[in-house]
Amino acid sequence: MNDKISLRKAWVTFSSNPDKWKFLLTWFALYAVIFGISLLINIVIVIPIIGVFLMCILVPVLIVVEFAATFFILGYIYEITDSTRLGEVKLPKILTSYKERLTFGAKIFLVSFIYNLPSVVIATVLYIVFVFGIFTLGATVNSEPFVQSQSWNSTTSTLQLVVLVTIGLISVLLVTFLFVINKFLVDSAVYKFLVSKRDLSKGFKFSSVFQIFKNGIRENLLLFWKNLILGVIVTVITIVLLSPAAVLFIFSVSSDSEISSILGISSLCFYGLGILALYVVLTPVTYYIYPHLVGQIYAIWDKKGLDKV
Repeated sequence: MNDKISLRKAWVTFSSNPDKWKFLLTWFALYAVIFGISLLINIVIVIPIIGVFLMCILVPVLIVVEFAATFFILGYIYEITDSTRLGEVKLPKILTSYKERLTFGAKIFLVSFIYNLPSVVIATVLYIVFVFGIFTLGATVNSEPFVQSQSWNSTTSTLQLVVLVTIGLISVLLVTFLFVINKFLVDSAVYKFLVSKRDLSKGFKFSSVFQIFKNGIRENLLLFWKNLILGVIVTVITIVLLSPAAVLFIFSVSSDSEISSILGISSLCFYGLGILALYVVLTPVTYYIYPHLVGQIYAIWDKKGLDKV
């Protein structure tokens, strides 16, 4: 059984597809439209009276549009995941099947939301406890007893600070662990949803989902490792692409006025080119390579018979 999860396979599949440039240009056009709308809204809101009136109308519309866009993107991403699971190498057209993708994405969003809800609640509680601890420490340090008996209160506040930092670190580790486990559960639930002919109720068949989670933990850990590698690669590429603009900006700040303006303009040009190049890298990573990796683990689960669970 081939149980490897390959970043190279995902990249080669994308780069060898004849429609890859059309894919990039379509997403670029969508980004340009979103940027144009955002710019227009920022211009409109500064208009006295009219701006406030238009914002009252636009805000609800924008909320609806944002949710619709989220559902559509989720539907597109998991369409790639499902086709990868089935052994297909197609690159789905983006601006098609709007109704089907919106419905598909909304179902996946609901599954993800329900499974992530416990972690969100726990993270919120821990955040409140941590913030309350900070205020308590601040009140102790600024209290009158602290000023009158500095030696005793210095020790007390130091201990409180150590306890607070320890609680903070434990909370961060706990929340990170919970969200990683939740990600594994979401992948298991979505898999159950996909192999059940996209029956939403199957995604909430908890006994089956937990069994898939238990039997598929090795593949989920491999996927987590591949994501870390992918994150490091993207970070390095980002630094390489944006470093020239940063260096030129630093020199422009410390140079004479005439040279400074030239370096400043050059810095903006390099920044624009860097962002454009970064878009070319990040778009396939977000909208193809990652969903392809998830599809690879789903294909392995099919071979292990987890689709029958």
